[in-house]
Amino acid sequence: MGRPSKYNKRLADRILSEYGAGRTLADITKAAGMPSRITVYAWRSKFPEFGAAYERAAAAHSEALVDLARSLVLTADSKGAKLADVQQRFLTWCASKIHRAAWGDKVDINVIKTIDISPALALAVERMAAVGTGSRLVEAVGGPVEDQ
Repeated sequence: MGRPSKYNKRLADRILSEYGAGRTLADITKAAGMPSRITVYAWRSKFPEFGAAYERAAAAHSEALVDLARSLVLTADSKGAKLADVQQRFLTWCASKIHRAAWGDKVDINVIKTIDISPALALAVERMAAVGTGSRLVEAVGGPVEDQ
């Protein structure tokens, strides 16, 4: 049997609060007394309430990244404009991966099309019957049929 879990509501709330504020999970879990990132990921599935709260914290985390990106762009001077642009693009890209529903690319493909191929199949069967004297034909629905 493995070690007892460090999971408790106070520790979980601290992790979620810091993550939602924009700190990276890597930075949060480096602090003394904190579990590893792998442990936090395991808690997401082991403790459903934590998993749901983590998803809400991830949404807040992505908002914090976008806020930081905005701040970098708005406060950049002419010398730092290129760096601010690169940082802004990176942070908004990260936000799009963390919380796709809010910041990810919207792709909506919804195609409903019914195609009736029975006329083409019937024509093919007729052609096969015309050239296949004495051979077996495969009818689209009924299986093998002998020519007469």
